[in-house]
Amino acid sequence: MSLYQIAIFADGADGYAATLRGTLQRCIAELGVPAGMVSFLDEASVATRDHKSPTVGVFFGLTPHPITNPTLSTLIEEAALVLPVVPTLDRFSEFVPDDLRPINGMALRPEDSAMERISSVLLEGLGLLRKSRRLFISYRRVETQGIAIQLYEQLDANGFDVFLDSHSIRPGEPFQEVLWHRLADTDVVVLLDSPGFLSSRWTEEELARANSTNLQILQLLWPESAMTSAAAFSKPFGLADGDFDVATNQLGATARLRDECLRRVTIEVESLRARALAARHAYLVEEFFSEARAAGHNPQVQPDRFILLETKGGNRYITVPTVGVPDAVRYQEVEDAMARDPKHHQDIILLYDERGIRDKWMKHLAWLDRQTLPVKSLQVAKAQSWLGGLT
Repeated sequence: MSLYQIAIFADGADGYAATLRGTLQRCIAELGVPAGMVSFLDEASVATRDHKSPTVGVFFGLTPHPITNPTLSTLIEEAALVLPVVPTLDRFSEFVPDDLRPINGMALRPEDSAMERISSVLLEGLGLLRKSRRLFISYRRVETQGIAIQLYEQLDANGFDVFLDSHSIRPGEPFQEVLWHRLADTDVVVLLDSPGFLSSRWTEEELARANSTNLQILQLLWPESAMTSAAAFSKPFGLADGDFDVATNQLGATARLRDECLRRVTIEVESLRARALAARHAYLVEEFFSEARAAGHNPQVQPDRFILLETKGGNRYITVPTVGVPDAVRYQEVEDAMARDPKHHQDIILLYDERGIRDKWMKHLAWLDRQTLPVKSLQVAKAQSWLGGLT
């Protein structure tokens, strides 16, 4: 039985459907989900789906005035996420059946030929990618403030929650504390590796913190710059003279990247998210496994990516590794996910990496844990102590 189901209504767009399926399979593999845990359904097989497993759908509307599809209508009635994809949003209602018209759709983009953005929306709908879509722009203000603001606006317009120090910290807030908190909660760091990037103590520390917490970095390399050896988890993105509006103006407040380059950066960020979140998830699993086995317990990763812990005394706990900063919504998501399977009645532990999280937020999590909730949080640094106390 598959744990996740993706229905693709091609409506004659078989080439697009095959491309999307390939991108989804790559992202699913990067997330560490076994291929057999995900079923791809088409219009003929969607009626045989497992109604207990999470299901999302995508409808390619490439021909005008499509006929209403009964199985598509059933998915919508069951409150499954169904994403309409059309050639242009200007004529959206012309390319989708009536029951999809109230749903916000997406247009095919030539710069996103692999359909990374569409893939992300579907994986977010299944809960395999988190929906917060957080990014952090690391840059040296004196050199690249203009381009940093450009990227902030471009990525924000594409549905990302972007942190830029000059735009994202409220007056009166402790600057460095908020910065580290947002870095702890990011999916991908977009690093503007200009010639003087590492000459600043602050940018050097940002890079060191990103590496120490397994954050993935999209490293924008200025022309003739070498890749920073200190960026352990980086994917390089080389900039050429032609990527700038003015080839001779590459630094300072007036430097700008061309629109086509900004679009390519957006797609690269999208494609990096699955790998980035998987790396941080794997760190939590490995740390917990090491401490659990040292304490004499038996941890096992389940197909839906949580850890079933059987203690040496035979007691059982569910541990859910959680990337980023936990909040009350995440508590509810974990509880709801476990409630779908009546066998999962054990205590539920939300495992997270506390490094960089504000003291103010840690007090909030402690308050949540004092409530009568079925989910309790556990810092990965305190896993050894907690596991040592289990019988």
